[in-house]
Amino acid sequence: MSFDRTKINCVWFNLTFVIILSVASGFVILTICIIIYRKRWWIFFTCCRFICHDSSSHGYQPLNAEDGQGWAYDAYISYSGDDYNWVLKHLLPGVDSGELTEDQLFNGEFKLFFHDRDSVPGRSVMSNITDNMEESKKVIIVLTKKYLSSDLYKFEIELAVKLKTDGTIVDIIVVNVSGVPYSKIPKCLHRKVAKNDFLEWEEDENAMQVFKQRLIDQLRRVGGAREVVV
Repeated sequence: MSFDRTKINCVWFNLTFVIILSVASGFVILTICIIIYRKRWWIFFTCCRFICHDSSSHGYQPLNAEDGQGWAYDAYISYSGDDYNWVLKHLLPGVDSGELTEDQLFNGEFKLFFHDRDSVPGRSVMSNITDNMEESKKVIIVLTKKYLSSDLYKFEIELAVKLKTDGTIVDIIVVNVSGVPYSKIPKCLHRKVAKNDFLEWEEDENAMQVFKQRLIDQLRRVGGAREVVV
């Protein structure tokens, strides 16, 4: 009987161990998958940088020979596809120096990177984001609730902060369009918002004019905020 009890206990122990090990392994795998999913854009970014490292020495085309920096764009516009019409109607006119069609000129003084117009066909989403943001003097973040609901645009914010910290770009211009509350704004932008160093959009004729002038003033400003955003 003693031998049989030991044998039963051994089977019970092995079964319990297998169950615990399986559950623990499943939890670990699930956690890793969640982390990879949340950081997938940074993983894509790292892979893209590694693969394209040898071809990254193409250099930048300067906008102004006097500034000596050689940015391709005055600013990169980071916006959600859902906010396309707002950018087209309220941000580009009088600011951007380009056009959407031959009949739709914006008549501004700044060369802005606008995804729907300036992205290079055939290049990956990641390449269009990283390469053009790195070649921009500043980054304009069009902050809306739709924008913050996407991990891709959260990645763009984090990348912009990284480039600002590294000195690759001069400044980040935050535009709060839909009244996003402070608690919902990414922590990496809290200091900028706390200093009131951001633009706020309001549906009022006078406020719109003030907004547009402040945006132009920030784009004209030679330097950016003196302290790091983060």
